[in-house]
Amino acid sequence: MKELMFVHDGPRWKNNGVYYGKPEDGKLVQRYEYLADHVSFMMRAKPIKDAVNKYDFSANGINFIEVPTFNRPSNFYKYFSARKIIKKAVKSFDVLIIRLPSTIGGIVLQYANKYHIPYIVEVVGCPYDTLSNYNWLGKIYAPFARRKLRLNVKNAKFVQYVTHEYLQRKYPTNGCSVGVSDVVVEKVNDQLLSNRIVRYSATSQLSNLHMATLGAIDVSYKGQDMVIKALAELKKRGVTKFIYHIVGLGDPTRLKLLARDLGVEEFIVFEGAIPHDKVFQFLDNVDIYIQPSKTEGLPRALVEAMSRGCACIGTNVGGIPELLESKMIYPKNDLDALVNLLLYVDNNNILLENSRACFNKAANYQYQFLEQIKLDFYNKFMSSL
Repeated sequence: MKELMFVHDGPRWKNNGVYYGKPEDGKLVQRYEYLADHVSFMMRAKPIKDAVNKYDFSANGINFIEVPTFNRPSNFYKYFSARKIIKKAVKSFDVLIIRLPSTIGGIVLQYANKYHIPYIVEVVGCPYDTLSNYNWLGKIYAPFARRKLRLNVKNAKFVQYVTHEYLQRKYPTNGCSVGVSDVVVEKVNDQLLSNRIVRYSATSQLSNLHMATLGAIDVSYKGQDMVIKALAELKKRGVTKFIYHIVGLGDPTRLKLLARDLGVEEFIVFEGAIPHDKVFQFLDNVDIYIQPSKTEGLPRALVEAMSRGCACIGTNVGGIPELLESKMIYPKNDLDALVNLLLYVDNNNILLENSRACFNKAANYQYQFLEQIKLDFYNKFMSSL
């Protein structure tokens, strides 16, 4: 029986000795079972009280190997015990999927090379962009993380990127590679676009425009703070029709305080986390999806919004320019540009035009198309073993 281990920092979750993942982890398992008979996960795990809407690893026969957090100053003492866990696990697997950047993945890759365990590297983001938007310690470490990822990707024999161009330019490889998103979009339904056209055409000018961002809310690099600041600037100009829905896990205190200080609390709705099976229903009631990130790979939520016919705007980072028209992109951290773009899309004809463009682009990211590209890549990998 061939055993495969998927490696990333995660985290995932645990409750009373049972490990839980994201709902989409089931799709990952199905995909990786093409390469092996059994799939295991190696990640960090955080305690949770409520496991509702989580993927139960044990119930689905998935082994979860927990690695303690060791990449923060307060946890450095766990480094050697973490390496011991990683070393023991790597030697017992036949195939590895190593998602980078990740601290666990970097160590796994070292042992994979040492013990000649075949692996595929998945490149899902730029550590320099992420860390340089984090804190002072992140800014110091960012150049070293970039150099490390460049070396690991350059020397890997098989590399899968989530972008078509952006990450390939920053982290080229000498090995066999493919650019294919890890997004999961089911078959695009033309009726969705028809419904969207009706929504945008209902009045000559919509009384309110509902915007949304899906993503972690307790990290600054997701950029929700810039949208809140833009709402404050619009309010000064007498524009009060934009309602901003913030969706995601994390402590909202930072963003709530900012909204209060800027006097725009009434224009912001903190939705909390939405179960993945409810996300599409939520997006169908959104007029504009905004991806205000300061760093990204290729954002899944943006592609999902596009597949529902949402008009979409975003920053000029990561793989976002591969998805959106140039006129719907603004420079990160440029408040004036964001305000002007919001004023520009406050027009039904613009919304309709952008909706069609996004919907048509999303058709390229349908699950069945992307999955076949991945399987062709996996076939090349397996023929090399």
